[in-house]
Amino acid sequence: MRAEVLRHYDHKYAREATSDGSTEPLVRRAALPTTRYEACLGTLLDRFRGSQLLEIGAGNGLLARSLLAAELPCRRYVATELSRSRLAGLERALPDPRVDVRVLDVEQQAD
Repeated sequence: MRAEVLRHYDHKYAREATSDGSTEPLVRRAALPTTRYEACLGTLLDRFRGSQLLEIGAGNGLLARSLLAAELPCRRYVATELSRSRLAGLERALPDPRVDVRVLDVEQQAD
C-alpha cells in the first residue's frame, strides 16, 4: 500500500519536477487573511525569531518562496516533501542558498 501511495504522488507531481514553481503568484501579507497561506505568512513574519525553520510538506514551495521574498529573517530554511517528483520541483523553485530541500516521510524513522 505504501509503495502505491508513493507512486501515486510521484506520478501526480511529475510535471512539477521540470517547473521552477514561479508561475504561481507569491502570497502577500493581508490585514485580514482569507487563506491559510496568508495567515501563516503574517504570523511567521510577525513572530518568528529563530534562525532555522522546518516546513513539513512544502508542496510546490509557495509558502517558502513567499516567506523568503518577504525577507523572513532566517539563516536556514528546510523544506521537506515525501514525493521525489515534488523534491525536484522544490529544488528548482527554491534556489536561495539558505534553503535545504530534503525528503521526509513522517511515518519512517529519521536518519
